[in-house]
Amino acid sequence: MLVIELNEYNKELLEKMSSNFDLPNIKKILLWHYCETYTSDEESSGYLDPWCQWVSVHTGKKSDEHQLKNLGEVPNKNLIQIWEYWDTNNETSVIWGVMNGNRSDAELCKAFVPDPWTYHEEAFPKKLNGLISLPRYLSKNYINPSKLIILREIFRFLFACLKNTRPKDWFTGLKIFIRGVQKFRGSNLTFIAFFEWFSSMAFLKTYKRDQPDHGILFLNLLAHAQHHYWTDEDPSKSPQLIYVLEIIDNILGRCFHTLGEMKKSQKVMMLNAITQKNTNEEPTWILYVPKSHESFLKKFEIGFSHVEPLMTNDAHVFFETEAEAKRGERRLKSLEVVGKPLLHVERSNINPKKCFYKCIFTEQLNRDAILSCENISLHFNECFSEVVQRTGRHVQKGDILSNESGLPKSLGIEKVFNYLR
Repeated sequence: MLVIELNEYNKELLEKMSSNFDLPNIKKILLWHYCETYTSDEESSGYLDPWCQWVSVHTGKKSDEHQLKNLGEVPNKNLIQIWEYWDTNNETSVIWGVMNGNRSDAELCKAFVPDPWTYHEEAFPKKLNGLISLPRYLSKNYINPSKLIILREIFRFLFACLKNTRPKDWFTGLKIFIRGVQKFRGSNLTFIAFFEWFSSMAFLKTYKRDQPDHGILFLNLLAHAQHHYWTDEDPSKSPQLIYVLEIIDNILGRCFHTLGEMKKSQKVMMLNAITQKNTNEEPTWILYVPKSHESFLKKFEIGFSHVEPLMTNDAHVFFETEAEAKRGERRLKSLEVVGKPLLHVERSNINPKKCFYKCIFTEQLNRDAILSCENISLHFNECFSEVVQRTGRHVQKGDILSNESGLPKSLGIEKVFNYLR
């Protein structure tokens, strides 16, 4: 079985775009057997995020059972992930880019590449780490990256691509990058697209070489584009969405071509865990991100040992002692802007010297807005940057498309596990 995890795709958006543009592979998949998935998790619970819902898909457990709420957390030994289940049945796998996952004890998992935000998990075999070191650095240094380090990591990434992709993939990848630069200049979208293309090609080369019983390919490019560039209810008016979907369609085409080269008739499923809804008719929702997590914490006199930024507006912060963690938690919770809480803060149940925080303030602010914490007050824009006005938000439904029948009309997201076994 080949599982394509096209994170958060909106099915109606795919239908509209594939009818307006030349996207033959997306059109093909939209004709497959369909199943709607659902979750009872609400946005206010903190579990209506893809890194929580994908864990439900991979373990067969609801969020209140697996309790993995934050990006960068992985299941404990008591939770069996689908590739571990395959392993117990002597079935091989290649797993690529999955959120909040680890290879664990799955010895028949021939290749495993974690998502870039699960910092403590290494790729297997280790030579594949070069494929994720660049996005890992950029995810940790979202606002103020070092040009020298970026250059170093680009060379490391390109070297890994050279070893793990085919020469003809480079020609297409270069065209994707040049077109992105011409259209969007230095936008993050171009670099994310460049990474996702080469990562997908490396997966397909590995998949063809190892001939596993199962494969999972995780793709996040469309989710990013829907959140940031779905600026009109009609997605065909967004050049960024057109650019992204043409790349996704190309990747899907390469998947089909690889299966053809392998002369292997396989079940193929494409799912999203949850979908997004366009927010143009909803109140303004602004994404604010610390300019530097370290600088932000120091300015508010929060002593810490180190901090691990996550995808955008969140981070794990570590302390030397439990007492310092309690003090840090208190001060983080006391932060306010225009009289409203700035952060959601949780201290870890597993590591008492670790806290998670996330910016939950999303309203439009004046330039002179003040951020205060007990005895300290600073201008908000000294510490935080306005990144984007959100154009797509998570909702409680999802979609599965499969080239084989057997799926029900609808099922809970955790029950998808039973159809992957």
